[in-house]
Amino acid sequence: MTTTLDKRNFCLMLSSITGQDVANQLGFAPVSKDVEELEHQLIEGQWETLHDFGIFDEIVESVEWFTQVLSTTQPELQGPNAAIIESTKAVILSYSMALVQKLLSNQKVALLGNIKYDEEYEDD
Repeated sequence: MTTTLDKRNFCLMLSSITGQDVANQLGFAPVSKDVEELEHQLIEGQWETLHDFGIFDEIVESVEWFTQVLSTTQPELQGPNAAIIESTKAVILSYSMALVQKLLSNQKVALLGNIKYDEEYEDD
């Protein structure tokens, strides 16, 4: 079940720099400077964890692939309108990072280091 706190944290996770502004624009009350600093540190730590696990790099690569699909399959986004795709990349990246963190926070997924999901395992 999604809570108001989940929604606020999702907004914050979109950007450690502008997440507070996004939350405020969506109607969340501004917080004290102390709370804002704590939230900023929390979000920075969450982004760092996703970097450390290689999640960020995977998302960047997937965003590239997705935007290639868009530019190939959507003729209206080619030529002079190709800039739309480029400006969309940062939005998709931020959304993806926030979504992964939401899934982690709600224990829908977990980060497991050094597990290869594409290897075949043999019984010993």
